[in-house]
Amino acid sequence: MKKTKLLFSAILIGLLLIVASCGNDDSSNSKGNNLDTTTGEPQEGGTLRMAFGSEDFKDTLIPGLATDAFNQNIVRMLFDGLAHQTGDLELEPRIAESWEISEDKMSLNVILNEDAKWSDGEPITSEDILFSFNTFASQELIALGGDGGSELSTIKGYSDIQEGKEESFEDTDGFEIISDYEFNIHFNELDAKGISNILIVRPIPKHKLDDESIKDWKNHPYVQEPDVTSGPYHVKEVQKPTTSILGANEDYYLSKPNISEIVVQGVNVDVAPGLFANGELDYMMKGINVSDIEDLESIDNIQVVAKPGDIFEYVGLKHTNLNSKTLMCVKL
Repeated sequence: MKKTKLLFSAILIGLLLIVASCGNDDSSNSKGNNLDTTTGEPQEGGTLRMAFGSEDFKDTLIPGLATDAFNQNIVRMLFDGLAHQTGDLELEPRIAESWEISEDKMSLNVILNEDAKWSDGEPITSEDILFSFNTFASQELIALGGDGGSELSTIKGYSDIQEGKEESFEDTDGFEIISDYEFNIHFNELDAKGISNILIVRPIPKHKLDDESIKDWKNHPYVQEPDVTSGPYHVKEVQKPTTSILGANEDYYLSKPNISEIVVQGVNVDVAPGLFANGELDYMMKGINVSDIEDLESIDNIQVVAKPGDIFEYVGLKHTNLNSKTLMCVKL
């Protein structure tokens, strides 16, 4: 039998499905309908009930330890980075007011926004940033399941911190405090991407965590329910194993959030359509079954939005030296 040298391949672009309950004309509705449909202006108050396609989450809701997708999505609402990376991969100031790279590209000067404060009113200072960097790269946090602070790998002394040879980037000449609101970061190599990686790191408050050794953070109340944050929301309550209730940071330095409360829960994707139909869910990102789209779209006030995702599959015919043809489907 003649061997055919034919290879057929196709890329299947994944879709990120977002389901949202659309607002109605009842302005007294206590759900997440914070848009005045007559003027298009956001309204104050209300509760948004949102979900992710996950049935539980770990007991960690701070940067550096929130390594699963569910917890990371919550952390993004709780903690700001030094900068925010837009969809166009551009950096916008957040906790950092400005930054400047040195002529030799080996140092970064950062000036913090003095209006950016922790939600308890304490200032966010250079000490908080140094504390966070040291913590994220430490052996102790890695032992608890931390991600190792890989975004900081271009800072001088990163390997020494990870290996336990040093405890602070100050001692490795990687971090230099100029004042409460200004510091320099020194790199061990030229890496343009390293600058953006560092600026999008989300700091944690030193004054809430430096009273206890990192190795004991597993059961630290703040780690499980961070009530002091830098972002637009803080944690009001965690109802294990699936629900976190977030309250608005009334003094958020960018602008007061319009929605007063967000209830975030992990749900089994198979029951999501029923939750929407019963009015128990307003918004769900990720995890929607494609087979449920038709049922979801049939529910009043429900809108399904599909966006290109970053998942693709390869489908093709594999011909080996055997007299057989194998259909391969490999998910990347």
